[in-house]
Amino acid sequence: MEEIEVKILNVDRSKCETILSNLGAIKKFEGELHALNFDNETKEIKQKKQVLRLRKEGNKQVLCLKEFISKDIAKRMVEIEVDVSDFDKTKLILEKMGFSVKNESIKHRVSWKLENTIFDFDKYKEEYNFIPEFLEIESDSIKSIKKYAKLLGFKEDELKPWSFKDLLKKLKKDNFDLKQENVKINS
Repeated sequence: MEEIEVKILNVDRSKCETILSNLGAIKKFEGELHALNFDNETKEIKQKKQVLRLRKEGNKQVLCLKEFISKDIAKRMVEIEVDVSDFDKTKLILEKMGFSVKNESIKHRVSWKLENTIFDFDKYKEEYNFIPEFLEIESDSIKSIKKYAKLLGFKEDELKPWSFKDLLKKLKKDNFDLKQENVKINS
């Protein structure tokens, strides 16, 4: 399945949620996400412009392989996901296959859905808690993303086709207060 998404910084979640509710969106999830990104010693996953991720989403565990397509107006990736029954055992299997955790993150997410569009409000915790809450809009077309971003009061130039790595680079470039010296930007 193709994933098309943008990030929007400087959001007022309360205001956006009111608009989403008035548009008929349904809150689908609120809770913690714990993500582990894996690669092997030769960085094969990174070299192929892929991401291998194991994530806990509340009571659900998901193993995902993403493959980069493009990053112009929106970030586009092929995404293959499968539910797994045990987070720790899946992690152990990946490690036994020669993969190791290259990045770990925990964030609070509030997800809304309207038609074929998902609105995720994310706030990182722990090592990345300095990152301000942001909105990710994911849909089946850039046209839908632009439509809903406009309805939420955002301009087109606020829609960023960023990965997590791009977000960290932007904050660092803007001399954002990176409170921890050891923040990993290589994920």
